[in-house]
Amino acid sequence: MKAIRKLLISFGLVALFALPGFAWKKVNLIPSGDVVALTNTLRRMITNGETYDIVRLEAGTYDLSPLIDAPMAEPYIGKSLLDGPNGTFFEGATGNPDDVILDAKGVNARILKVASGWEISGITFKNGNACGLTATHRNNAGGAIGTTGGSVSTAKNCKFVGNKSGRGGAVADINCENCHFEANSAPSGWGNGGAAAGASGNKIINCTFICNTNGIDWCAGGAVGGYGLVSGCTVISNMASLGGGLGECKGVTNCVF
Repeated sequence: MKAIRKLLISFGLVALFALPGFAWKKVNLIPSGDVVALTNTLRRMITNGETYDIVRLEAGTYDLSPLIDAPMAEPYIGKSLLDGPNGTFFEGATGNPDDVILDAKGVNARILKVASGWEISGITFKNGNACGLTATHRNNAGGAIGTTGGSVSTAKNCKFVGNKSGRGGAVADINCENCHFEANSAPSGWGNGGAAAGASGNKIINCTFICNTNGIDWCAGGAVGGYGLVSGCTVISNMASLGGGLGECKGVTNCVF
């Protein structure tokens, strides 16, 4: 009887770990500030198809500006300094975004292009610039994080400071939870959202928006534009020609302005 029970438990575990989300995840630890190690790791993951693994950045500031001479991706949404495979878990080692800073120093490229189903957490993204990357204004979106589609990616407990693009100064078409957006902008181009631009399927939960700007005429949302749900957010001192805080968002609940 004991042998049969053990056999059934073994079969149950095999079935469990065969399900999506239960695979063992490899942890790729990136030394403090080591941009070469970061890009080499991401390139290897893309080449080998290492999906749904973890990239964990140790505390430090990562100067990404030298990557402008060899950005990791140039898809239809333009130059992106960093890239990786589907489902990557991209996280700061301490969980505190003040400890892990990715700084593009304003070079003309977005910081990170995500594919399907990324989860980004515990990182500060500074000074990404996706303005004018392509001739199609809508594609110049997300100065810090932009996406080429697939299942929706999510940023959790991140900070976005001083990023700019033509649509969604910091992020475009991703979900955000417990994030802080400050001094991001959409100074020129096409689209809504000085800090974040999305669509009806995107949501922003428990985030803070301070001093973000949409400078594009007749485009809405100094902080957020186009999202399906904005809930539990604090929106202070943002500017736009239409809707200084939020513009064309489908559902807004429990926010402070």
